Amino acid sequence: MGFQWLKIINKDPRLDGMDDLSGMEIPLHYIFKLASHAIHLVVFYERSGNFLWHGPLRLKQHMDRKFVPFRKLHFGRYPGAYEKPELLLVSIDDLKVQIPKNPSSFLEEMSHSRFLECRYREARAFFQLYPDDASLDAVEFKKKAKSLLHLAAMTLNNLGVKFWLSSGTCLGKNLHCIFKLI
Repeated sequence: MGFQWLKIINKDPRLDGMDDLSGMEIPLHYIFKLASHAIHLVVFYERSGNFLWHGPLRLKQHMDRKFVPFRKLHFGRYPGAYEKPELLLVSIDDLKVQIPKNPSSFLEEMSHSRFLECRYREARAFFQLYPDDASLDAVEFKKKAKSLLHLAAMTLNNLGVKFWLSSGTCLGKNLHCIFKLI
């Protein structure tokens, strides 16, 4: 008897802002099991902003919860975001896959990779009540804020400083999908 396997799929969050495409499901995780051994294949997707993302490992009602000890798996408790590393194209049994050139630096990001998705539905409801400011000043502010945030992230990353968004305008970018003028 060969490997048994489990495929975890869920809605593609990259399409949540598009009413006609949201709901399309994509593979997030594959788990292969043979006797007491398991291989956990995590599917990473490139997201706008030039980073890699993986989805959470959420079992559907009908799935075998004892297939593997899920709590011992390193990926999937939360969605994750990783800086896009330099990738190498390798062939495994004629299957072409991309892997990080420096896997250890990629894996170092795990401890601070938890990803908070933009809440598109709530954002739409919010903007129905409070329309977005599309004035020239507001557009220029958002452009400068995004540029400043990218510069701050790059500088802190180069210095090896761990950081996160916790409140205010930057968190509003994630929760409402835009920078908010305060």
